[in-house]
Amino acid sequence: MGRGPCALFTEGARCRATDARMADLARHRVVEADVATFEAWGPAGRTFDAVVAGQAWHWIDPAAGTAKVALALRPGGQLAVLWNVFRLPVTVAEACAAVYRRVMPDAPVNLPALTQEAKVMDAYQALVTKTADAIQGAGGFSTPQQ
Repeated sequence: MGRGPCALFTEGARCRATDARMADLARHRVVEADVATFEAWGPAGRTFDAVVAGQAWHWIDPAAGTAKVALALRPGGQLAVLWNVFRLPVTVAEACAAVYRRVMPDAPVNLPALTQEAKVMDAYQALVTKTADAIQGAGGFSTPQQ
């Protein structure tokens, strides 16, 4: 699902892309690709070995999305929800913070905090917990791993 994961598949795989450019890339790799938003897409009787959401799951209602994935996965299938954890080097974070203070003084951005690993993970933990809770609540999945 999304843009990046489609580029990872090999010949014979199927991909659902939100972006026509990524669907074209997938098709060049002899991959079947559908183009639709996740909300509008349906498995149409197909089942999949895996659903991969790279940097995209936060746009989906976690409960509704997980329920849809459960219908699309074959028994033993995997749901992989991935995000990058953003952390700048201290000197870069401090320089960016100075620009934010000058250009957008009211912006709710604390870039220096992003240089401290514990605070970076704290920023993402609410999203991860919400996603894990939805996966558990949908049933049919094993315990999510972080």
